[in-house]
Amino acid sequence: VDPPRRAAWFCWAGFLHSLTGARPEVPMTYCQEAIVLADLGGLDDMRAFAQCCLAQAYVVVGRLREAVDVGERALAFFEAHGNVWWACRILWHLSTACNAIGEWGRGFAYCRRALEHGQSVNDLRLKVVGWYRTGSTHTLRGNPEAAVQCFDEALKLSPIPFDAALARGFKATLVHSGSARNAMVRRAGSTSEMDSVIQLDQEKILEDAPGVARSADGPLVSPEVVVIAPFPMKSTGTDANVQIRGVSAKAPLVHEKVKIIAGRFFQPGLDELVVGKNAMHSYSGLELGNTVRFGGGQWKIVGVFDAGGTAFDSEVWCDSNILSQVYNRPANIFSSLAVRLTSPDALGAFKDALTSDPRLTLQAEREVDYYDKQSRVLTTLITVLGSIVAAVMGIGAVFGALNTMYSAVAERSREIATIRALGFGAASVVFSFVLEALLISSVGGALGCIAVLPLNGLTTGAMNWQTFSHLAFAFRVTPILLAGGIVFALAMGLVGGLPPAIRAARRPIAAALRAL
Repeated sequence: VDPPRRAAWFCWAGFLHSLTGARPEVPMTYCQEAIVLADLGGLDDMRAFAQCCLAQAYVVVGRLREAVDVGERALAFFEAHGNVWWACRILWHLSTACNAIGEWGRGFAYCRRALEHGQSVNDLRLKVVGWYRTGSTHTLRGNPEAAVQCFDEALKLSPIPFDAALARGFKATLVHSGSARNAMVRRAGSTSEMDSVIQLDQEKILEDAPGVARSADGPLVSPEVVVIAPFPMKSTGTDANVQIRGVSAKAPLVHEKVKIIAGRFFQPGLDELVVGKNAMHSYSGLELGNTVRFGGGQWKIVGVFDAGGTAFDSEVWCDSNILSQVYNRPANIFSSLAVRLTSPDALGAFKDALTSDPRLTLQAEREVDYYDKQSRVLTTLITVLGSIVAAVMGIGAVFGALNTMYSAVAERSREIATIRALGFGAASVVFSFVLEALLISSVGGALGCIAVLPLNGLTTGAMNWQTFSHLAFAFRVTPILLAGGIVFALAMGLVGGLPPAIRAARRPIAAALRAL
């Protein structure tokens, strides 16, 4: 086969595999082979396409610096040759990589360039995605006001869609991870644990702050280190990022929802792991007693914990000092501090002590508030998408109701004329047909609610874009959602049943009786 055709085949095979959930090594291998063939054949455009796909695969596996390097080379070619659509595609990959690294300035610059490209060709989709990407970067950076403005600009151009049960499940999993008595302490200005750095001397100062609960072992403060590591998912065999949390021996006292359900808690100073129950069920190799490798170390799984359906159930825990050593992180540097307070009301005095001490450059917020912010990006997306799907299905339901009721009117024309001749008014005819439509739609709504009940508690997963880790969560079909479904069905029945009812009431009595 000639080199151009071979290069094109490897390039597009890599592109398709990057979109279909294959293991990241597959598209990476195809794209790297395509780049080699493109270099041999002098195929600059094919090299750029392959580099774009390779950058996407690098982002997925967390090789962020390599993603930026290869993406910049592809971007230079696309912009030089006026290919704004592929330029925008690689710019979005570059902004994602830079946001994950914490280089916010470059991330914003890439978003602005993509938006400018979309505006230059007046392409609706490129402009919508450009505004959305810019708003997402503001969200990750911790500037919700600017993010909302960007999202408003995107919505002015093209509205979007969503599924309420999925959104509620994801948000509940994150929000319930927190405790009203716990404070989350991070570096001032950080948006998540992934981009936060706290030093040991700051932790020692914080332990003496007012409002910190104490036990026989001292202040209930758990210094924690958070990293991510890829593990293959049982359902697909593809790698997904799992959040690895290095904690101290005080962690079970601070995170009171976490209970060991099998095995034991890890021993400080040893390469041992305890895994959340959702992580054990979702990923291959995380069963009790197994030995796994990640971060250059070999770890023994000695326990399984249940965190009550919270985000911790999707995590893997180990000793923070050992985790820092394996990942070559500086000693005595942590991502966050989990602080147990004497009461929920003690947060105010605790925060005042942090902000008034010049030695501390830290921020504190209630743990439940932190996890609520973590859930907003994905739950908003799911809600919008689900709303669009519901609207489309609702339109179909209205047409179905119209068809059913118009058929009923046609078949009962003589009966309608008879009751009108007996003295029943037009309002009575309208009311009877509308009532029939409502009864039919209520039955349909009830059947729909019954059909969705088995989904309640069903565990699925999604990417948490705040931490770039995979989060397992359960669908939550609540009574409010079921009631909303019934109301929605009744509204569709009313809209679909009213026009046929009015037509039945307006039909002349004499014309209908002559049909007898």
